[in-house]
Amino acid sequence: MTRFDIQASAGAGSLVSTDQPNGLVAVDRDWLSRYVSRSANVGVIEASGDSMLPTISNRDLLLVEVKEGATAEEIMRGGIYVLTLDGGLVVKRLEIDGSELVLISGNLTYPEVRITFAQIENRVIIHGVVFWSGGALETHR
Repeated sequence: MTRFDIQASAGAGSLVSTDQPNGLVAVDRDWLSRYVSRSANVGVIEASGDSMLPTISNRDLLLVEVKEGATAEEIMRGGIYVLTLDGGLVVKRLEIDGSELVLISGNLTYPEVRITFAQIENRVIIHGVVFWSGGALETHR
């Protein structure tokens, strides 16, 4: 899989200065096929921030199935997505509530963001769905 020198903010959003690959990450095909189809376009980026705690920690690697856009049906099944919100790259859980797209942080100190369906085209670009995350264990004292 291609690793990109990109950080998706688990917070307010980060600007992307480049989308050029900066390396490769090797994973077993059989392991990968448990999560995505063999024809899936997959990339690796890094999370930055604490808004998705405890699910995603700062500096965790995110394995992302690249999907430009997502249907309402996909979002209603649940999941954590990498998306651009108002120009900043973020990682958030997405839900649909009536006529709104709701962006939810795991860390309850961050408020949810509600976007009406009419505003989505001007404010949101969905890049892909996170299917695995992990990183170094953090010890808390």
